[in-house]
Amino acid sequence: MLTIANSLLELIRAHASDAYPNECSGLIVGVYDKRVAKKVFPMKNVHAGGTHNRYLIDPKEYIEVEKQAQLLGQGVIGAYHSHPDVPAEPSATDLALATWPEYVYVIVSVVKGKADHVRAWTLRDDRSGFDEVELRVVE
Repeated sequence: MLTIANSLLELIRAHASDAYPNECSGLIVGVYDKRVAKKVFPMKNVHAGGTHNRYLIDPKEYIEVEKQAQLLGQGVIGAYHSHPDVPAEPSATDLALATWPEYVYVIVSVVKGKADHVRAWTLRDDRSGFDEVELRVVE
């Protein structure tokens, strides 16, 4: 389960809508052992091969967010990205590029420029696929 404030979820949804027709990406910072999101960091999609159906977070920006999180006694607990005009389900590319089973991967489906479904996933320990986890939205 990932617990996230509605205000943070709305930031993710807005980022996804604003990036359309391209994919957006960002990092989720919070309390790792409880999977509670405390802050989201929208990141610039720097994928060199095109951003319509791929994303890449700049490693330098990732490290900077990690440092900021550590100063707050928190950590990067997950990442989010959007799927323009396709379901909020992990793709074969998402599976091939996923690295951390302990992360929560949030995917936003954006349909014709409007954020639609938002779902959360974790990578199986054996990296054979993803399992959906509950997205608990709180005020």
